[in-house]
Amino acid sequence: MIYLNDGLPIIACSTGTTSNTAIAKIRIGGFENLDALTPFFSKNLLNLRPNEARLLEIMHEGKVFDEVVAIFFKGPNSFNGENILELDVHGNQVNVQRIIDLFIDNKICRLSYPGEFTYRALTNKKMNLSQVEGLDVLINSHSNFAFDQGMATLRGELNEKYKLLLHYFIKLKASLELSIDFLEDVGEESAKKEFAASFSDFNNLISSLYQRTRGNVENLMTPTITLIGQTNAGKSSFFNQLLLNNRSIVSDYAGTTRDYVSEGLSIKNTDFKLIDTAGIRETFDHIEKMGIERSFELGKRAFFKILVVNPFETNPDDFHLLKDLEFDFVIFTHSDLVGMVEKRDQLLKNPNFPNHYNNLSLSLGPIGPDESISGPMGPGKNISGPMGPDKNTSGPIGPIIEELKNSIYSKFTELCEKDPILVDRHRRVLEGLYIKTQEFQVVTDSLDDLGIISSELNLIENDIQELLGIISPDDVLASIFSNFCIGK
Repeated sequence: MIYLNDGLPIIACSTGTTSNTAIAKIRIGGFENLDALTPFFSKNLLNLRPNEARLLEIMHEGKVFDEVVAIFFKGPNSFNGENILELDVHGNQVNVQRIIDLFIDNKICRLSYPGEFTYRALTNKKMNLSQVEGLDVLINSHSNFAFDQGMATLRGELNEKYKLLLHYFIKLKASLELSIDFLEDVGEESAKKEFAASFSDFNNLISSLYQRTRGNVENLMTPTITLIGQTNAGKSSFFNQLLLNNRSIVSDYAGTTRDYVSEGLSIKNTDFKLIDTAGIRETFDHIEKMGIERSFELGKRAFFKILVVNPFETNPDDFHLLKDLEFDFVIFTHSDLVGMVEKRDQLLKNPNFPNHYNNLSLSLGPIGPDESISGPMGPGKNISGPMGPDKNTSGPIGPIIEELKNSIYSKFTELCEKDPILVDRHRRVLEGLYIKTQEFQVVTDSLDDLGIISSELNLIENDIQELLGIISPDDVLASIFSNFCIGK
C-alpha cells in the first residue's frame, strides 16, 4: 500500500539488493537542499552542478565508506519533480547496505517504500497514471513485446489514443447538445447527421481498442509451457533436455514427480516458464491427488501445452482425465523400441485420445544419437492445422528441441501481432466502456427522448475519465505500486 507523501527525504538502492554487482545506484530524494548531505562527502555538495557527474568519497567520522560518482538532479527538473542525488557505488551488497544505513541512522532520510519515487512523480504531475502503469509493465516484463509496450505506454503513445477517444467523446457530447439547444438553428437533419458522424468516430475507436483487450494477457506477461502426461511418460526427462540440465528427478518408478517443478526457459530473448507437472492417473493417494489437481489447473492456464506420451505404458482408460485440455504439441517417447509406431498409431485411433492442435508430432526416444523422428501425423481425430508431408529423420535430439521451440515462439509472436493491451486496469475499463457504448447505441436507435440519451451518455464519461487516470481510486494505485521495486 502506498502512503501519502509525508515530505520526508527517502533513500533506496534502485539496482536491487539481492546480489553483488560491479556498480549499484543509490538514490536519495525529497531533500530541500544539499546542505544536510554535505557532511557525509569529501567535497562540498553545494558546488555540484545539476546533471553533471562528480567523483567523491562518502565519509563519516574520518572513515571513508566508498569512492562514488554523484549526480545531482535539481527539482522540479528531475524524474519526480524533487531534488534527487544519485550515487553510483561499488555494488557489493555489504557496501550498499552500510551506505544506506549511514544516512538512515543519522536521520538524513528514511528508507523508501516500493515505487515511492515514481509515486511522487505521479503526485507531482511529472507522470500520468498511464505512464506509471507502462513503467510497471516495463519493469516486470519477460519478453521483448511486453517491454516494448511498457516503453510505448511510458512514452505516452497509448495515452494519446485515449486522449483521441476523449476528443471524439467531447465531439459526440457537443453534437447531442446541439440537437437539444440549437435544433432550430441547425435543422433536424443536419443535427442527426452530425451526431451520427460523431458517434461513428467514437464507436470505431473504442471497438478497435476493445479488440486489443481480448485474450489471456497472462500468456504474454509470463508465458508458461506445461508438460502434461500420464506417469512414466518421460515428462521429467524431456523437461531436463529442454533445460540442458538435470533439474527434475527422473526414475523408473511411476509417480516420482508428485508436484510441479518450474524453471525459466529463454527462447529468442523471450522468457518462458517451463513446468514439469505430476503424472496424471487415477489414485487414492491424497498427496499425489493434490499434485494431479494442480497439474490440471496449470494446464488450463498454460500458454503452450505439451502432451508427453509413452506408448508402452499408456493407460487409455485415463484419457478422460484430459478431455478438457487441448494440446499444442504431442511428444511420443521411446521411439527406439520395436513396435513403438504401431502402439502410437493405435493410441491415435482411440476416440478418447486428447485433443491436440499441433502442426507436428514427434516420436522422441531416449536421449542420444540415432534417434528417430516421425513427422506430421496423417489423417486422424482431433488434429487441426496445416499438415505437411510425412518425414523421417534420424540424428541428435537437437533438431527436435529446435522444432519445438520454433513452434512455441511462433505461437507467441502470433499473439503479439494482435498488439494486445497488457495493463489490467486499461483492459477492464475498456471492456466496460465498450459494453456501455453498445448499450448507448441501442438507446439512440430505439428512443427519441434526447434527455434520456444525454443521461446515458454521461455514464460513459466516467469510464473515459478513469481510463485517462483523471479518476484514480486508492485501490487502483495500491495495486499498481505493489509491483514496483524499492528505489523506483
